[in-house]
Amino acid sequence: MATVKRRFRTCVTNLYPIQFVEAKDVHLRINIFHCCFYDAEADQPMLPREETELKRNIFEVPRRLKHQQAIEDALGVTTLEFGGDCAAGLCHEKQPPGPSELSIEDLVIDDLDRYEVQLDKDWLPCVVRAANNDEILLDLYSPGSFFCENLGHWGPKTATLSQLRFRQWEVCRGEVLRIPERQVMTLRQGQHLWIQSRGPGNDEPAGRLEMSEGSSLRCLGGTVENEGVLMCIIAVPSQHGLRRYKLEIESTKTVLVDCVKGIPELPAEERSVALQCFTWIFERAYRQMQLRTLGGRGWYLADEGRALSLGSDLSLSPRVFLYKGFVATTAYVSAGPCLKVDISVRLIQSQTALARLNFFRDLLFRHHKEHGLPVPTKAEMDAFLQKRMAGRTCMSRHNQIHYRIQKVCIDMDPLATFPFEEGEITYLEYFQRRHGLTLQKKQPMLYCPFRTKQQVYLPAEIAFLTGLDEEWRRDKDFSWELWQSLRHTPQEHWRLQERLMKGLDQPDHGRALREWGVKVASTPMKVNFGELPQEPVYFSPLAEEHFRELRLPPSDLEVPSWPDGFEQRPWPEIWTRPGEKIALDRWLIFVAVNEQDLVEEFIEEIEPMVGELLDAGKDLRISRPTVVAVSATSANAWVKKLAAYQPPWEKELTDFVLVALPQVRRRDQYYYLLKNLLTFHWDHCCPSQMILSSTLQRDTQRCQVWRCILQQILVKKGAFLWVINPLPYLGRTMMVVGLDTAKVKVRLMKRR
Repeated sequence: MATVKRRFRTCVTNLYPIQFVEAKDVHLRINIFHCCFYDAEADQPMLPREETELKRNIFEVPRRLKHQQAIEDALGVTTLEFGGDCAAGLCHEKQPPGPSELSIEDLVIDDLDRYEVQLDKDWLPCVVRAANNDEILLDLYSPGSFFCENLGHWGPKTATLSQLRFRQWEVCRGEVLRIPERQVMTLRQGQHLWIQSRGPGNDEPAGRLEMSEGSSLRCLGGTVENEGVLMCIIAVPSQHGLRRYKLEIESTKTVLVDCVKGIPELPAEERSVALQCFTWIFERAYRQMQLRTLGGRGWYLADEGRALSLGSDLSLSPRVFLYKGFVATTAYVSAGPCLKVDISVRLIQSQTALARLNFFRDLLFRHHKEHGLPVPTKAEMDAFLQKRMAGRTCMSRHNQIHYRIQKVCIDMDPLATFPFEEGEITYLEYFQRRHGLTLQKKQPMLYCPFRTKQQVYLPAEIAFLTGLDEEWRRDKDFSWELWQSLRHTPQEHWRLQERLMKGLDQPDHGRALREWGVKVASTPMKVNFGELPQEPVYFSPLAEEHFRELRLPPSDLEVPSWPDGFEQRPWPEIWTRPGEKIALDRWLIFVAVNEQDLVEEFIEEIEPMVGELLDAGKDLRISRPTVVAVSATSANAWVKKLAAYQPPWEKELTDFVLVALPQVRRRDQYYYLLKNLLTFHWDHCCPSQMILSSTLQRDTQRCQVWRCILQQILVKKGAFLWVINPLPYLGRTMMVVGLDTAKVKVRLMKRR
């Protein structure tokens, strides 16, 4: 047996290793918290997975006001990261120290909430007023309270040094420890705060630490073990002053991380949770780099958007902006966690949905006037706007989320009300109060169901359209400019990725990473790979006899290949399974009435090609198709026509259906609806092929395109265009992966 020689090469990946800089050969603990947000003034909870940007703003207020340390100390973590309705905190794993030994010389006189004394087997909080070698003079107050609250004070009492220790705070299940307003709870060396978690089965509520407005907790050598709930009041500034929100953070999970030489080793069962925490850290770093999400996935250089315009619009303001950015995710490989960086682009129009609706309204009025028609009725206007806008996507200005417009509500405006805070509120007031947006009173609303929320309405003024209009697609110069902007060479990929890595390494932009002690490698990971000899490819069925006799076919039957593909195309020979015949006796072609001539010409031109296929293959039977003209102007009307059509034979005997999609604005709707009908809901589901009617009108490479269409039809009927050794229908399972790069190069050569 011949020895297979591998050619080893080095591959540069888009993976950048992640390390904990200061954590080497130590244990780390990542605490996962669940966050609940409440509007304190309205006494209403904020629903999960909603109002994410407002929640982020609430979460980040303490960080902006330099009060974040108090919340982190109260949770027992060194840093805290926002993750929507969750949060993540980091701390080094260590055991809480026990009470330290006291001495008379070290006692601090008149220091509040620092010591406790054992009297009658109970530990009571106390304040040392005086001390000598024999006795200590104390003031006592109620357990579970602070000295400043002035609850149950009594004294003086005397005790010995052996009866005294640093105060230990323990909040049991169902108990609440409230820090008084404007007070600071200080944990010094030797003090420990432990808040218990929920009981088994969640029947017993967790212990709670509540920080009143203006209060905080500070660790000066003490330790916190918070397994329960932290509640704090946060005031968020708005145009109408400060609005108070309540934030509850409850510990839910702990992920232990082992670090060897700074490389985190994540447990397999909790790997996805830890990687999600890394994602939250990087998201804050991206925001510090002034990157924006622009809806959906990805982070973009919003200040460097490239303006694109039609040739006829050069004198006007740009109508669409192209933003370049990154889709960066965390992944775990054999070398540890990595940041995986891909390049992404986003197209956002500069005009709002309201401006586009006004344009369509004026367009309809002008059309009626030029053709001597009466003023369009309300029903005509509604139908025209639905046809132009329904199904399009938009991005909201206030939270940068992408929505799909399902309907334009011309009978609705921002003065309409909806349930809010145990009452009713208008959309005008809501966007003014929650997001500081002043809206026009007279404008239509856009019905945009989002996820599980069905009643979502957006004022057209705050929705920016995405994607391209139909007239833009037909402009060849604009399409070419857009194509050049979307295409990136490998060198440009590395340059853009390097820019992101340099930004994360800067002191200001990478502050979030440094707070966690995380560092990302500045250069991508390189791996070695081996390249195996390629399998020979055969187009001619003459090689089948050699396979059946367990012999390799002669080399002259192999198809030579080069870096851009095969040197020839498979025509006219095809492969079929032994004893299997491919029949196209009863097949249909559906086409629009006004484009029927294109299909007739197509049939005339493929007849010689069908003859070549029949001469080369003995297991084929192809007859002339039946052409069906469809008189419909919408995708739903096409579906009804095809569903009701009865062919000249029994419907279940139909071999194949070819559909020439008409030249309309939303051809994708035609494709999905018709494909769904023919594949799942027709009386007899059969293979189908969709082609564009514009393809039938092309002047260049017509023969090659017709051959490709015929080959696709035969492949869907069970034929093979080419094979490798051994034959795929002899019990061998295989998967072929291909990258089509020839089209790009052909276009570039033609353009030049």
